[in-house]
Amino acid sequence: MDGMWIPLARGVEMPSEKVLSEQLPPLGPEYIPECRVTLNVPLYSQCGGSWWNKKLFNVSSCPTMCDKGCAITSATMVFRYFGGSKDPGQVNDCCGSNNCRSGCDLRWDCAANSCSDNKAKWIGGYGFYWEALCGLLNQQRPPIVHLMKGGDSHFVVVYKSLGYRFDDPSGYYINDPKDGTNYKKLATYTNNGWTAAGIREYAKR
Repeated sequence: MDGMWIPLARGVEMPSEKVLSEQLPPLGPEYIPECRVTLNVPLYSQCGGSWWNKKLFNVSSCPTMCDKGCAITSATMVFRYFGGSKDPGQVNDCCGSNNCRSGCDLRWDCAANSCSDNKAKWIGGYGFYWEALCGLLNQQRPPIVHLMKGGDSHFVVVYKSLGYRFDDPSGYYINDPKDGTNYKKLATYTNNGWTAAGIREYAKR
């Protein structure tokens, strides 16, 4: 990522190291020093670059990357963190060529096996629990969190924990593929009717 410029949205870019600063949590029983972790996860927008209007998996009946490409874009960010070279458009093309889909949904295992440049391996997808965030960040495995609100579904990548109480959503920063920003916290969603429903886990191969 050194010095690399990352697309945020159409026509907007920023250096990958630009992250808004934050206040340290107050020292006390709700501060967990071992959970104060930051991972340098590359940032992409599903509505950025040359891929924003591509169909998912290049299938004409699927939505576009900008509409529903959060899963592919989140996976791409983690692949890049582990050393992969592809951008979201290239991962989308690769997943299409390798049939890494179920309907218009991403097959997460196939994406790692076929489209991570042999840098990531699929560990699994499971129900959300707060303790996993600190644990995965400490293992240098950026957790992909599945958020749901009614019939809407979204994926984001947690890249930083401030060391707050482990189940405090205001203590976790996310890379949000929806708009290519990294200043939001999980609380941005959970305070607005979204539920953290699951985790998708990759590890370095």
